[in-house]
Amino acid sequence: MPILNVVGDADVVVPVAENIAILESRYAALNGPIEVIHKAGVGHHPHSLKDPKPIVDFVLSKRRDLTIVLAGDSTVTDAAGWGLAFSERFGQNVEVINVAKGGASSKSFRDAGYWNRCLIQEPDFVFIQFGHNDCPGKGPKRETDPETTYRQNLERYISEARDNGAKPVLVSPMTRRRFKNGKIASILTPYAEAVRAVAAETKTPVVDLHRSSVELFNELGDEGSADLCPEGDRTHFNQKGAEKMSDLIISGLPSELTELRSHLTP
Repeated sequence: MPILNVVGDADVVVPVAENIAILESRYAALNGPIEVIHKAGVGHHPHSLKDPKPIVDFVLSKRRDLTIVLAGDSTVTDAAGWGLAFSERFGQNVEVINVAKGGASSKSFRDAGYWNRCLIQEPDFVFIQFGHNDCPGKGPKRETDPETTYRQNLERYISEARDNGAKPVLVSPMTRRRFKNGKIASILTPYAEAVRAVAAETKTPVVDLHRSSVELFNELGDEGSADLCPEGDRTHFNQKGAEKMSDLIISGLPSELTELRSHLTP
């Protein structure tokens, strides 16, 4: 959240050193955008500026043309997935808010309240990717059936996103780097097929990241794809891997998402 603060340097009621200087230092350390306008020799009054143009300029410079929210599991997060690399592909007037949660499934993401966090952002677009934690063996609080409950969850996400004024985009879950006889053996195929089916039935744009990641890993092979993931990890991504997944997503954006393409950085 960008912050602009106008202060009088001679203010003894709310001294700069004890207040905004501390905020500015802490916020900047967190990489928060903050700007302070100092009024030399001015006390607590008068407030604001005689000429409001610097304030108006600040607001206009920080405006957002689009807001994109990411909903998903750890493979979508900034730390272990493609979220951060994806957000960096857009210009400064596009805000990407990553609500993805490690360990989440299409069921538990809603149950834990994360979906509500997506909707309250009032986004223009919501990218939705689940599957890794919907698989068998993840326990009753997370598991879903690709033929029934998984599809129902996706359909509900789509409906509620649209009711909230957002445009949903489905992303099929990328494959894990699990090889058999030199080729990917993906347990996520039924979930990817379900994503494609729901997208067709609901006329929702879809990025088939499962298909493109299988093709990529089959091309690179086990050894060649190892440097896309942290050592010993076959599910998550390092920076290089996140950038590669982001490349696959961007290249896989369907034609009806031209509005998003127009905001991509060169």
